[in-house]
Amino acid sequence: MKRMLSSLFLTSLCYFAGAQCDHAKGTFVVTDKQIYTPGETLYFTGYLLNFQPGDTATYHTLYLALADGQQRLPVICSPYWMELGISAGSIEIPKDLPSGDYSLHAFTNNLLQDSCEQDFYQWISIRKYGQEPVVASSFTSASIDTAVRWIRREPAPTARVTLSTDSSVYHRRSQVSCKLRVTDSTGTRIKGYYTVSCALDRRRQTEGFWNMRRYYYVDRYQNLMDSSVHFTVSPCLLNPLVGYITKNNKIVNKRIPLKLLTSNGVFQFKTDSIGVFNLPSTKLLASSASKGLLSVSKGSNSEFFTIHFLDIAARVCRTLAQRPLPYLADQQADSAVFSPQEMEYWSRHADQPGDSSPLKSAPSFTGTESGHIKRVNLIAPAKAFPMSDNATDSLREINLNTTLYWNYFMPDTESEDTSFSFITGDIPGTYTCTIQGYSDQGLVCTSIHFTVL
Repeated sequence: MKRMLSSLFLTSLCYFAGAQCDHAKGTFVVTDKQIYTPGETLYFTGYLLNFQPGDTATYHTLYLALADGQQRLPVICSPYWMELGISAGSIEIPKDLPSGDYSLHAFTNNLLQDSCEQDFYQWISIRKYGQEPVVASSFTSASIDTAVRWIRREPAPTARVTLSTDSSVYHRRSQVSCKLRVTDSTGTRIKGYYTVSCALDRRRQTEGFWNMRRYYYVDRYQNLMDSSVHFTVSPCLLNPLVGYITKNNKIVNKRIPLKLLTSNGVFQFKTDSIGVFNLPSTKLLASSASKGLLSVSKGSNSEFFTIHFLDIAARVCRTLAQRPLPYLADQQADSAVFSPQEMEYWSRHADQPGDSSPLKSAPSFTGTESGHIKRVNLIAPAKAFPMSDNATDSLREINLNTTLYWNYFMPDTESEDTSFSFITGDIPGTYTCTIQGYSDQGLVCTSIHFTVL
């Protein structure tokens, strides 16, 4: 009965819409690196390409999914608030996640409305010291040749990006000071908004990975949904909170008042005439990663109603997970991924799967859940990147962070250079700082390397 009702209301929620592909929308996701260990945090910024001012109301949610490359099943599928075509957040890599190849998918709430909407997907690797990774297959050398041809067609940049550090060599636990300047062809400073990442080269993959400019200018038709993926649901507007109301297991053919209670207050609304509710991410924003309560607001008669959720995004994630991985690296030995210092540390701490602090339970709203009262996940702002500080960090505790700096959204001005700084850790080697984002003269991407002794 429940499955039949879900299908019926899913059909009621959805409709088909045509679109011209002259200015196809798509997403691009910048991550702090591409190789992670279980327990680490994956930091990301999502950009909507070809964004126009009128797109603000249409594109309000970015969905990020992590899929197992071997079993073709989603491991994580989470919504994030998108504002002015930009979304940011993080994913906690589960500590019990097996070592192997995974694909990272990103799409917006408008994916199924627009036949030209393009999802973003990229290969990443989860590695644990001493654990043989499960390597997926289905990638051919022909794909590499095609990618190389695409890259060669990338036009010359119109913006000039200069990223500099105060030195090329640093000691461990020392400060790195950086400056960023973006100008046009005449040397005049221009404004922009950028994502900044600095990570150990061992945890980054350059071959087969798009940078933002490269991805935007290549022929991306192979990523179009209508040519490579057949969804199991009809095109419809994706929202983080979608569902319907029944009474005594029967469809409710009238508007039902509902109440969403969060740490930010109370939001009251009604379903449509057939008992369907559909809330965008803007109604689910919270000051912290917490849960809220959704309840029927019919007084003493509320208990006769039942709330049902339709997790359309999860269905899309399961469908996207069936796609073959876009790129597979050669099976890498531990020595190619972990530094000697990491290998020595993990050999002594084999029971600790990750190099981040233990995950803490997020605060949640307390209350009783029943048929007419349901807990709902809220959308929290992006978690701040934890910066190391020599003044407070214990010198006895080894700092194994392989991402030294991450800034989701760094604004640049026309008046002066943009400066930022961070502290190196205890892992020697080559590190790369990368800048990707928008400017008044188009997309920009540049990198600089330095060494930690």
